[in-house]
Amino acid sequence: MNRYGRIAMTHWRTWRPEAYRALPNPEDFFSTLGDSLMEEIIDLADALEELDRPGESYLEKVGRLNMDRLMAEEKILGERVYAIREFDDEPDQDPEETPTP
Repeated sequence: MNRYGRIAMTHWRTWRPEAYRALPNPEDFFSTLGDSLMEEIIDLADALEELDRPGESYLEKVGRLNMDRLMAEEKILGERVYAIREFDDEPDQDPEETPTP
């Protein structure tokens, strides 16, 4: 399982516990999901990539490409992982917290 599969699994355990428990084989599910997320992130990062800028140093280019990847991660994970929760009644509340009257 790759990094994105682990991120999704952790999110599901916290924010989608019933759906997580209903999975017959969580390892396979999140391994496949992680691979799919990685492909989408790579595709989006490639689409965001600009042509080399005149006078751009190696480190500037590396920084720009890293930023493209981070923006792609934020978008894909936000849409495909973090946006889906069972506790949407209180979106800013941690599921372990109990409200005080």
